[in-house]
Amino acid sequence: MPIIFYMIPDYKVLQTSVASFETIMFCLLFFVIPESPRWLLTHDKFDAAHDSLSNAARKKGLLSQSQVDSIFESLKENTKRELSLQKSEKKPTILDVMKMSKLRNLSFILYFTWFTHSFIYYGSIFNIGNMGGNVFTNFIVFGSSYSLSNVLLLILINRFGRRPLLIFMTCLETVAFLGLLASSFSESFYYVRVLFSFLAVIGVSCGFNIIYVYTSETFPTTMRQVSIGTCSVFARIGSGISPFIKELTLVTHLSVSMGIFALLALLNALLVSRIPETKGKQLPDTLLQTVANCQSNKDKETSI
Repeated sequence: MPIIFYMIPDYKVLQTSVASFETIMFCLLFFVIPESPRWLLTHDKFDAAHDSLSNAARKKGLLSQSQVDSIFESLKENTKRELSLQKSEKKPTILDVMKMSKLRNLSFILYFTWFTHSFIYYGSIFNIGNMGGNVFTNFIVFGSSYSLSNVLLLILINRFGRRPLLIFMTCLETVAFLGLLASSFSESFYYVRVLFSFLAVIGVSCGFNIIYVYTSETFPTTMRQVSIGTCSVFARIGSGISPFIKELTLVTHLSVSMGIFALLALLNALLVSRIPETKGKQLPDTLLQTVANCQSNKDKETSI
């Protein structure tokens, strides 16, 4: 994007280029991304679901074909039983989540986490022009750090878990924004600001991707879409008010915006330390199983 915009500084060309690229990629991915095995099972497409799970098991190399067949039969029976129960039972809503203290506290922490990461992420983008130096260089640094964060996440998330990695990334954001605050008082510290911006974007973008995974693994199957959607509402609130950070920087100083980001990131790290880990745990199917996961994590921390 910065290369295109540098050569042709016209926002219409930039918008058309990006939209065209995304359209082409969507058309290509439409034929590449496999369908969810769960969706196939719930829609009686058993052969396609069996093939999908067999391919996944073969790539992992952990299960034999006979083991896959046995597990698939169990999944098929469980799915049929679950669908029959869903027809007879009332589907849980977000109000049911708020009635349980552990899930209510967990939800509020996730709402704040989604809000904070969206607010900081888009607020950082809007402040690119206020960082000093060349805006094209700033944007290249921003884009490269975002790409690197995706690669790091693929390597680290299954090795260190969701919560420890999220805590580390929010702490990294705090340190980076404090560094930006300290270096914002002199133009001679421009390259220092570039370095801290690079670290801040890695922390924010990694954290944003982790909370998508974490939220989907925390809430039960029947509540997964609603829970992610509710969290996304708070993220959109954060992104909606983030442009005002740029205006705040213009009427005050860059250090004020960086200080707000650092404070929010620090508070987020403290709150995230109270949520349960989801790595290696079976995905919950009911709200009670989610509560049990929260309790088992608390008991484990107490024993440690």
